[in-house]
Amino acid sequence: MDVRDYLKGTILLEQGEVSDDCYFVLKGCVRQYAIDEDGKEQTINFFTEFDTAMIYRSYTLRIPSDYSLACTEDSVLLVGDFFSESAMFEKYPTLVNLTHSFM
Repeated sequence: MDVRDYLKGTILLEQGEVSDDCYFVLKGCVRQYAIDEDGKEQTINFFTEFDTAMIYRSYTLRIPSDYSLACTEDSVLLVGDFFSESAMFEKYPTLVNLTHSFM
């Protein structure tokens, strides 16, 4: 688990990729959006301070994401990854409630 700074406009996940990372927003804003067949973007959600930003189905089922994630402003994110999540939750059990409160 790392704390990372991202610049406005950084793409965290591209639609069609499998999501390996999950994010907890410490500062900033992350936008969830999809691009349709005509190339039009549709915003689905915004994640702000103390929100978990992730594409749950892609992350847990290991399937291509229907959505993209991008920083709409300079952001500070706590970044976890699928492969070390269990160890992280064992070490920091409080994070389970924080990061899974959206389900």
